[in-house]
Amino acid sequence: MAKDVFTIPNAITLTGGILAWRGAEELNNPCGLSKAALGRLLDIIDGPVSRFTGQTSDVGAAFDAITDKIVIAKILYELHEAEGSSRVIPCLYCAI
Repeated sequence: MAKDVFTIPNAITLTGGILAWRGAEELNNPCGLSKAALGRLLDIIDGPVSRFTGQTSDVGAAFDAITDKIVIAKILYELHEAEGSSRVIPCLYCAI
C-alpha cells in the first residue's frame, strides 16, 4: 500500500493541486492565473508520467480524480465570488 502512495505521479498530482488551489485564490492577477494554469498542466502530465514510470495504481488514480474535483470546485467557487455567476457556467463547460 505505501509503495502505491509515495510515487512520483502522486507528488506531481499533489503539487499541481496545491498550485491550482493557491492560484484560484488570486485569479485576478497574472501570478495567480499562472499558478492555476501550471497546476492544471501538472494534472495533465501526471497520468502519462505514471504510465511511463510504471507507477500506475488504483490509489493514484483515485487520488488524481479526487484532487481534480476539489481543485475544479475551488476554481469555480473563486470565479463565482469574484465575478458573479455569469462567468461560472462557461467555465464549468470548459472544465468538463
